[in-house]
This record gives sequence, structure tokens and C-alpha cells, in this order.
Amino acid sequence: MRHGAFDGLDKLLSGRIPGVGLNASGRAQIRHLAERLSDRRVAALYTSPLQRAHDSAALLSQALSVAIHVETDLREVDFGAWTDQRPEDLAGDANWHAFNEHRATTRIPGGELMLEVQARAIACLLRLAGQHRDQTVVAVSHADVIRAVVAACLGGSLDTTLRLTVEPASVTELSLGDHPPRIIRVNDTSHLVVSASLADPRR
Repeated sequence: MRHGAFDGLDKLLSGRIPGVGLNASGRAQIRHLAERLSDRRVAALYTSPLQRAHDSAALLSQALSVAIHVETDLREVDFGAWTDQRPEDLAGDANWHAFNEHRATTRIPGGELMLEVQARAIACLLRLAGQHRDQTVVAVSHADVIRAVVAACLGGSLDTTLRLTVEPASVTELSLGDHPPRIIRVNDTSHLVVSASLADPRR
């Protein structure tokens, strides 16, 4: 799952800036997600160490009575020189355009190559799947990391990952084990849609 919303969402490349926690909307999103997961037997809860992800995991941990384990390989992409920049301010940067057109082969200046992100995330999830065979595990991560994982499971190119939407507090469900990876759902936010409908008497 992706962490919940935070101030600056879709406005800044927050990357690995410390201290970027959930805002009120993000906390509400995660509480709705916790309600959805309440009927699942969640065996373990893992999270990126970044605060917005850890905040999300903490809310889930309390609601589901599952301990939190930090996994650094679930952390956000290292955006290097682009960290804390607005996308529109990078419009004249040739590297930025190359990154968004050829993600598989363009290294972020001073940061990561998406192939490295994909490799660490997939290795982490396969290791966790081996530790929790036939169990449900929740892993809290970030949009580009989740996109890279989905691309790997599909056997597709990282160059197509921007075609995937991964919204805050969305669920992407995978089945990993002794078989080819199966994608059960991507960017599922039905728990948020239902919650909004119940809260708004006009709907």
C-alpha cells in the first residue's frame, strides 16, 4: 500500500526529506484503510522508514494489533538533486525529460536509477513472502516504488510506469510465492470512495 496524503503532495518531490508526516486527510485515509483490513488476518506489517510511511504504519499497527517492522528497501526513490523541487521548475532540465521518457535507463542526478529501485523492492518483497508463506503481509511504501514492483510482476518496461496511477492510501495486492507473481489489484481506493459516500449526505 502507499502511505496517506501529506502537505506538498503532488507539488514537491519530497523524496527522502525527513519529517514529512501525514496531514489530517492522510490520517483519515489510513483509518478508513484500517477498517477495510480489519477482516483480513494480517500476519505482519512492514514499512519504509520515511515518516509519512511510518505514520501510516503506526495507525495500522494500532488498529490491527500488529507490530511494525522497518524495511529500508521499501523507502522512497532517492531523487538526488531534484529533492524538494517542484516538477514545473524542472521543465527546462533535459535529465528530467529523459527520466520521464526513459525511466529504465536514466539515472537521477545524484540519485538512483529506477532499475536499482525495482531490484531492491522486489528482493525485499520476495524475502518477506518467503518468511510469511500463505500469509497476508502489509508493506507500506511509495508511489514510484510500487509502480516499479508492478512493472516487474508484469514483465514490462519501467518506461511505462507513469501509465500506472498509485494514489495515497491505495492498495496494490500481489500474490508472491513458488509460482509466477500474480497481480490481484492495483491502486484500489474503494475503501476511500465508500467512506466519502457515507460521509456526504448528498451522495
